[in-house]
Amino acid sequence: MKYNFLLLLALLSITVFAQQSSNIYTDSTVMSSKQYLKGNDYQKDFLLFLNMLENTHPAFAMENPPLDIKKIRKVGYKDLKKFNDSEKFALYLESIVSQLHDGHTYIYCNYPSDTIFPMAFKYLNNEFFIQGVEEGNDEFIGKKIMTVNGFDMYDVMMSFGSLLSCDNDIFLIERFNCITKFCWKDSKYNTQEALTVTCDDGSSLNLNYLSAKEIKWKWVETKPLQSPYQKTQMPFRYEVYPENGICYLQFSSCKDKNTLRFQFQARGFNGMTEEEFEEKIKDIPQFDMFLEEVFDTIKKLDIQTLVVDARSNSGGNSMLCDQLLSWLKPVDEIKSFDSQKRISKLMETNYPNAVGNLFTMNTDADKVFKGNVYFIQDNVTFSSAAMLIVMATDNNIGTVIGEAGSYRPCHFGDVLSYELPNTHVKGGVSHAYFLRPDKDACGENSLIPTIHIQRTWFDFIEGNDPWWQYILNNQ
Repeated sequence: MKYNFLLLLALLSITVFAQQSSNIYTDSTVMSSKQYLKGNDYQKDFLLFLNMLENTHPAFAMENPPLDIKKIRKVGYKDLKKFNDSEKFALYLESIVSQLHDGHTYIYCNYPSDTIFPMAFKYLNNEFFIQGVEEGNDEFIGKKIMTVNGFDMYDVMMSFGSLLSCDNDIFLIERFNCITKFCWKDSKYNTQEALTVTCDDGSSLNLNYLSAKEIKWKWVETKPLQSPYQKTQMPFRYEVYPENGICYLQFSSCKDKNTLRFQFQARGFNGMTEEEFEEKIKDIPQFDMFLEEVFDTIKKLDIQTLVVDARSNSGGNSMLCDQLLSWLKPVDEIKSFDSQKRISKLMETNYPNAVGNLFTMNTDADKVFKGNVYFIQDNVTFSSAAMLIVMATDNNIGTVIGEAGSYRPCHFGDVLSYELPNTHVKGGVSHAYFLRPDKDACGENSLIPTIHIQRTWFDFIEGNDPWWQYILNNQ
């Protein structure tokens, strides 16, 4: 059976968010204050935003809150006195939430990208390589970047931190592949408008701003990936390699039919009847049924190794991860995340309806897979998919192989959406803090795989998959 519905899943999820984004945030106490009444639209929404953040995000219920809201309110209210641009206002709010180091709390911003320096780069094995340039600079493709205007490339990337909410530095670097005029203008390393990029061989590439539409790009040539991994619209798929005794399960998105049922039941059908909704999602796969098929095939073919590939999985519904783990260890033996949720007005507007349990686990211990298990993560694996990797690690289920995670193993999450009433700026805010089963390791900034293998530039251009190759070589 083929599951080719990720695009439909995304579209339906967008529909859900459209319903959520009607959550206009208001607070009668704030809106009756003197500051609010005499402020402009930006000052008014700023006060509401800080009230929402302080009363919703778990960080502000902890013993030592990470931000001084009183100080930010005083400075920000003054800064916003002459604001007249909603996009600039959104970026101002993002510069505040980025200090939380929470990739799940963010502002929807339109980052100007129409004017850029004509160089694209890729971060591999803790190094930056030139992946694309304007025609005429072809000889720089593949060279390692050392400095930009005399400053270390890594430090330059870190200077963009206020533009993006991130769990850690890996998350930040993975979200940039070029330097725009907008990013550069506020960087502390912006000592001149032009860029001089120095490479490891001593050569220098001089760059000036260009309109993105006018750039004639020359890109590195790469060979096809030698791996079962596919760039696909499928949320999950599997292949069996009987000659190697391997079942390969590509887990690209933590979403399925029941995920959408849960979202719509919790937040309302927005005028759609249940029958109409079920008709719309009838062809979307259901993960528990998919897992039944996978493990039935494994049993019939006497497969001894399962590979769960979660690279590029940015998350979704963590219940799907629990369902998968229930096939790999008896349910009553699995240690789970603990969550600390803040009950707030925003939570109640995001989840107005109670929903029953839609996600069934494998409760038959005799069906639990007894063979070898590998989990693959890359530096894009995030959110619910990251929780899968952490749960596997802390429960001693299989072996994790891949790159360091772009997430904190103990992290904020479970996003609530909101819209500010005067500027209509939208965003998402965490309302839960998730503690991994191994609480003693909660201070870790990233999860490092048991088998830590970082991709190299050579792997990238030659189409090598070092993680898959390691598994094949160690059967």
